[in-house]
Amino acid sequence: MKSCGYTKSHHSKPTFMEIDVTQLQIGDEFLYSVQGTIARAKVIRPVEAKKVQPTWSPGKTFYKSVKCKVAIKETTYTHTWNGRTNTYTRKEYNASDNYTVEKFVDLNHRNIWLIKKED
Repeated sequence: MKSCGYTKSHHSKPTFMEIDVTQLQIGDEFLYSVQGTIARAKVIRPVEAKKVQPTWSPGKTFYKSVKCKVAIKETTYTHTWNGRTNTYTRKEYNASDNYTVEKFVDLNHRNIWLIKKED
């Protein structure tokens, strides 16, 4: 796997190439923003255009949600009050390469930064 969009000199921090959803291919790793934080994901299915375009945005192409492996840490909490027990799950997105969940991600009109390009 070769690195793409990643440049590093001895005086600067690494920079990543900002791309569009149409440039993603199977095996590409990228960063995107979600819920006020940065998440890391890896594409596992090809990107497809929607067959039916929304009526509120004529002339623009929208894409189906992309199936990815995403690095998410899920923590479950239980709280009992007045004899009633509630269970809560907190999802923490992170930028590690420990992919834990497969999910569909909507990348329409989002900033996407390419980390690794699959050959």
